[in-house]
Amino acid sequence: MKNLQLVIDMFLESAQDETWEDAPDIRESFIEDAVAAFRVMKYIELGEGNFDFVSRLDDDISEQILDAVGEDLGWDFVTYEMGFFDDIEEAA
Repeated sequence: MKNLQLVIDMFLESAQDETWEDAPDIRESFIEDAVAAFRVMKYIELGEGNFDFVSRLDDDISEQILDAVGEDLGWDFVTYEMGFFDDIEEAA
């Protein structure tokens, strides 16, 4: 889950960026994105969970998470285990 962990780390680093010092709502948003990615990781590790919440995330966030999972576990996992069919285009 190397790539998914990188996505989580990126969101957390963004939340700590000085740029958002006076914008707590943006920092909170980055933290929520990290939590969503972490939730996906834990569901995968446990072999259970409903991934429907990923489709309710902002498109950019869900794409980053699903791309990372696809790179880590393959696109068949994203399609068949997570239930995302048309949301991801497999890299050639």
